[in-house]
Amino acid sequence: MARFRISNSLLLGTWCLWVYASSVFSQDNSPQTIDQREIKFTQGWVVSSGQGMQRGRSSLPTDPIEYAWIYDRLQMPDVDAQTSASADGLSPWKLIEADEQGGFGGRELFGGLLAVQVKVPESGIWLLDAQGHSSVRVDGTSRVGDVYSNGSVELPVSLKAGENWLLFSSGRGRITAKLKPANQAIYLSLRDTTFPSVLRDEPGEWLGALLVVNASDQPLDGLSITAKANDCESLVLEVPMIPPLSLRKVPIKLRTTSNSEKTLEANELNVSVELTRSATGDKLDQVEVKWPVRTSQQMHRRTFISQIDGSVQYYGVVPPKEGSLRSDRAPSMILTLHGAGVEGEGQAAVYSPKDNAYVIAPTNRRNYGFDWEDWGRWDGLEVFELARERFKTDPKRSYLTGHSMGGHGTWHIGTLFPDRFAAIGPSAGWVSFSSYAGRGGNIAQDPLSQLLRRAQGGSDTLARVENLKYQGVYILHGDADDNVPVDQARTMRQELAKFHPDWVYKEQAGAGHWWGNPCCDWPAMMDFFQAHEIPDSTRIDSIRFATPGPHLSPDCHWFTLGCQERIADLSTVQLDRDRQSQKITVKTSNIASWGIRLSKLLAPDTPLPVNLNLEIDTEALSVEGIEGLGQTVWFDKVTSEGSPTLWRQRKPSQKEQAQQEQGSIARDASQYGVFKEAFRNRFVLVYGTRGDPEENRWMLGKARYDAETFWYRGNGSVDCWSDTYFLALVQRDPESLSDRNVILYGNSTVNEAWGSLLARSPVQLQRGSWTRGGPEQIAESVSMLLVRPKSLDTQFKSRGLVAGIGGTDLAAMRASSRLPIFSSGTGYPDVLVLSPEYLKTGMDAVRWTGFFGTDWSVEHGEWLP
Repeated sequence: MARFRISNSLLLGTWCLWVYASSVFSQDNSPQTIDQREIKFTQGWVVSSGQGMQRGRSSLPTDPIEYAWIYDRLQMPDVDAQTSASADGLSPWKLIEADEQGGFGGRELFGGLLAVQVKVPESGIWLLDAQGHSSVRVDGTSRVGDVYSNGSVELPVSLKAGENWLLFSSGRGRITAKLKPANQAIYLSLRDTTFPSVLRDEPGEWLGALLVVNASDQPLDGLSITAKANDCESLVLEVPMIPPLSLRKVPIKLRTTSNSEKTLEANELNVSVELTRSATGDKLDQVEVKWPVRTSQQMHRRTFISQIDGSVQYYGVVPPKEGSLRSDRAPSMILTLHGAGVEGEGQAAVYSPKDNAYVIAPTNRRNYGFDWEDWGRWDGLEVFELARERFKTDPKRSYLTGHSMGGHGTWHIGTLFPDRFAAIGPSAGWVSFSSYAGRGGNIAQDPLSQLLRRAQGGSDTLARVENLKYQGVYILHGDADDNVPVDQARTMRQELAKFHPDWVYKEQAGAGHWWGNPCCDWPAMMDFFQAHEIPDSTRIDSIRFATPGPHLSPDCHWFTLGCQERIADLSTVQLDRDRQSQKITVKTSNIASWGIRLSKLLAPDTPLPVNLNLEIDTEALSVEGIEGLGQTVWFDKVTSEGSPTLWRQRKPSQKEQAQQEQGSIARDASQYGVFKEAFRNRFVLVYGTRGDPEENRWMLGKARYDAETFWYRGNGSVDCWSDTYFLALVQRDPESLSDRNVILYGNSTVNEAWGSLLARSPVQLQRGSWTRGGPEQIAESVSMLLVRPKSLDTQFKSRGLVAGIGGTDLAAMRASSRLPIFSSGTGYPDVLVLSPEYLKTGMDAVRWTGFFGTDWSVEHGEWLP
């Protein structure tokens, strides 16, 4: 480490002399300036894609600049010219000067690329601090950007001796960038932290998180991190592996006890965080931080380990009004979702304490996050369950509300999970991407477009609007809202009026988008909530439920969805129970299997019936073998050629035996797909090391980029391992990977883990060719996204999914990088195979896509073209 610091010190001194000589003796217009601490860029070159700023969300974005780059056709600017050629079909590079504040702006940046050049006399590692860009390429490798300009991103990058080009993809307009030497190979950073409120009156363990930066060209492992504070117990945690030239947000923990009372009298707890080598105890870095100290009766934040990725997340808490908790009635919960640019703590701060009710504010993983869809939705539900358990709230009196983006989240989550909330209250909420400011993206109605769009069916609020029938709905919107137009609220008013018996519409005259705390903490809405309860499921005799699939929302009261006939297409069911005749009439659409949860159907004191009489799609069926209230009775649709479709009660042993004989497995909620659902269950990113140098560089770079992107957009902390490390761990400790999803990069030729985990997949990807359920090797350049159940194609017997991202050659691998996996409003089926030409032609480049069958086979699947 000493050599590392000396080397960079020499580098800085040499560089100062070199720049001075270049500027004075050559009289050139140097594109960078330097002081003793950092390099600042004063000029760059910009090329436009010709597409401008695209408002829509597209799963297959066209990008002519990216297309030129993946084939190495993008020429770098001529630094001696005002304009110079970029690539065929693209506008030329144009010189652009930084403004007085050191930033680059202008309409040319919208949808374009900014190139800046930096020259260094010898190779070394630097820290790139940039803002306003969606991503940056350094030496051809993509790194995460700071599109929201929050200042959290300082990335270690490797620069070679001589000329280096940094290519910034535009984000939200103005871009700033600077470089400084990496004076430590390993260090702690406070640019992004998640800390708890330490509660005086609740001794226990407290979780926080901060960044560990690996400014070296080797994976970082074998470190420990310790949080220390006076009169508190220090706890040592292992630092998970960090890829080369990257960073990771890691957990820290300490414990307060009865001995901590004196220290906790202050409003802040001074915490010292030490990073050490586990084997030797050598200290590598140390930082001092302050954690807020509160009582449980004050507004505070609570942290937890998320099961999505193992990261530390938090939620804000507004406790009930002092003295209002009742011994005879459990408190209610108001789950409130924040708008864009706000966080959970800020959202909680607008609420006054309520009588016998907790206000709980999750984070959507970040202040912009995922629009409360995808991982934002799962974060909200994870917090909902954690808070309900911690505060022992009444499950019948849970309410959902939110403002702006959180208002959309209220519509989105409320329609997906209608039996979890007694009432919902969207404020200034937009309905869906397709209705809000033209952001619908892919709205074509041809069969291929419709098939692709099914994977993002969760975004279609209106398709599920009738699910709200069993909830109270209070709509609040300002009629002068210039951010989310009031027509969004009026649309939902019009839809509810068709069928809903219990809703209130309040349009605040003269109010804009934000009109103070009342636009969230609206007294009439709070009163409306407290007047509603979720009826006991055993008293529900009629259920109408629509869902995009069991991977998103499988349950409604005593109904549960097992599998669909058309995967990820809308499924609907109508169930009516006649208590007098003890008969249940069922009408289904797009349902292959479903079940009745007896614990929800029958009251605890009800004698178990000998059988149940059903009529399913006009077919009479008598259910036998009822053993207890904990049982779910399943029904499967049986279809055979030349015979009518029949429903039958599932006999588990028979079904499992048939699956074993056929080498198949039925889809269920734990391993249903679709592609983006693989990025859950503490997923692991695995890059290949068996390719040529350029393939290996892409696989490591793509896995690291995805890990960094999920950190930036989702406050994530993801394991990112090589194939050799992963497979060694499988042999050494397979239980550590039980039920964890796995994401593979490359193809079966260059990633050994791909060949192992997807060995029996009917869809294969290898260098130079791919297959789709048959022996034919299709030799062409294609990118591929693929998801399969882990327990079917591998030696793993645990549940979960394995996904693949890659291509048949380097260009196709690079092209797969442009697919916006971590953007809400996008989605992908089980399989997507497309030519890199999609960057120019969009949908026309799709070679093959669709969904495996209900048994995960190709032959029973649904495919186009």
